[in-house]
Amino acid sequence: MNDNFNNINWDEISEPDIYEDMLFAVRNLGSNDEDIRLESLWDLFDCIYHQGTLSPGAGFAVPFLIARLQQENEAGILQNILYVLASLATGDSYHDINPGLRNNAERNTVQFQERMKKGLNNVKATYTAVYKGISVYLDLLEHQSQDIRIAAACVLSCCKQDLARICSNFYAKFDRESDELVKAAIALCLAYISKITPVQIAFFEEILNSNESDIVKLSSGISLA
Repeated sequence: MNDNFNNINWDEISEPDIYEDMLFAVRNLGSNDEDIRLESLWDLFDCIYHQGTLSPGAGFAVPFLIARLQQENEAGILQNILYVLASLATGDSYHDINPGLRNNAERNTVQFQERMKKGLNNVKATYTAVYKGISVYLDLLEHQSQDIRIAAACVLSCCKQDLARICSNFYAKFDRESDELVKAAIALCLAYISKITPVQIAFFEEILNSNESDIVKLSSGISLA
């Protein structure tokens, strides 16, 4: 996806799940006006995510969000984009998780199964799109803003690919990080990753026996538990 939003021929985008409101929001992510960019981000989020579920076309928006990460110079917007991506990396399909549909006879129909399959394919496509930004998120672990470093760690912990690389970067980042809140976040993010892949238990035990601050030790204790 071209990083320069102005070079995109918006009139040629004809995917059935890409609506005008979504295109308008995506396009305005490239605005020179900070307020417009922020408003368009939340408008886009409303189009692609609702109460833990991913809307059709969510994956379409992800490359634009990743591109914006590499262009954005306003820390607040940058942080919010990262948290939007974290939400997209953990969203589900409405037809798969909606409690009102779990015991409904409709679930056994061909039509429902087709909708469920489409929804799950949308989730998979969205996750895959988010994972393509792993290198960008890793770069943002070095951002000068504490809040952005924490948000980048959050997104990385939601990824289910390249986990060895992510964990390795977390361990190394912890050792050279000076901010206690970032360190605490990294420990908690590693605990979240441990649901998918093993992490170094000795890492958390070493922190508990170190001279780290109380909040870092607390997060490590929670992670170890």
